[in-house]
Amino acid sequence: YAFAVQSLGMLALDEVLKIRRALSETLKDYAKTPPDLAAQLARDLEREVSEPILRFCMALGDDDLVDILKTHPANWAAEAVAGRKSLSSRVSQALIDTGNVRAGSILLSNEGAEITPDMLESIIERAREYPEWHKPIASRKNLTPLMARKLAAYVDNSGRKILTERSD
Repeated sequence: YAFAVQSLGMLALDEVLKIRRALSETLKDYAKTPPDLAAQLARDLEREVSEPILRFCMALGDDDLVDILKTHPANWAAEAVAGRKSLSSRVSQALIDTGNVRAGSILLSNEGAEITPDMLESIIERAREYPEWHKPIASRKNLTPLMARKLAAYVDNSGRKILTERSD
């Protein structure tokens, strides 16, 4: 097993994009992907290599995801993380902290993303600057009536319509 993991690690360092891409595509859905190997592929600067790992690989822990969000130079990396099936509140906060508007929209639309009430309150305050966030926020399940009123004060008609049609 150790030899196999070491061999995969060497392939992940390969300069040939085709090899790293094939390794990434193969390991993204493999439940027992070695975490160090997943982290190495996730930090790759080539989108075709790191995006599948960032979006799908469950071997990546919160520490790795937060570190990648802080250090990865490409916007698409945050967008890939925001589209993961489930996200902890810590990773969700790190995504919002990137300032990537598109990643924020994807995160807010992601039902598997844990967003605490305090975080949602902060997002509503920031959302004045980001109209792309209005509809996803209005659709969040943990939106309280007070939060809905704050949001309704500045969203457009389509956002208000979502708020008024909510059964809660």
